[in-house]
Amino acid sequence: MSREILVVTPENIEIEYELGGIGSRFLAHLVDVLLQCALFIGGAVALLLIGFVLNLIGTPLAKAVTDFFSGILEALAFIGGFLLMWGYFIYFETRWNGQTPGKRQLGLRVIRDGGFPINIYAAIVRNLLRVVDGMPVITFGLIVAG
Repeated sequence: MSREILVVTPENIEIEYELGGIGSRFLAHLVDVLLQCALFIGGAVALLLIGFVLNLIGTPLAKAVTDFFSGILEALAFIGGFLLMWGYFIYFETRWNGQTPGKRQLGLRVIRDGGFPINIYAAIVRNLLRVVDGMPVITFGLIVAG
C-alpha cells in the first residue's frame, strides 16, 4: 500500500504528501490526551483550591456564598471538561494549521482531501466523528464489563 498521496493543484503542479502511519498517529494522540489530562487535573485542582478557600471563611454569609459558588464551581468543572474534550482538537487544528501539540511534536498535520488546510467546519465534523471512531473500543469495553 502506498504511503504517499499525490495532489494536483489547479495550476497543474503535483504535490506529494506522505501519509502518517498508525504508530505516529497513535503517539500524537497519546501526547494530546496526556496534555488534556494535565490541563483537566490542573483546572480541577484550581477549582478545589477555590472551594477550599471559600470553605475556610467561617461566617454565615460566607457559608451562603460558599454554597452558591459550590454549584457554580461544579458547573465550571463540567463545562471546562466538555470544552477540553471537544474544543481542544478543534481549536488547535484550526489555529495551528492542522496540528495539535502532539501532531506538531511528531511532524503530522491534518489536511483536506485536496491538500488544502483544514478549516473550522472540517475540524468540527472531524472531531464530532471522533466518537464514531471510538465506538468499537467502547462496545468492546461494555461487552467485557458485562
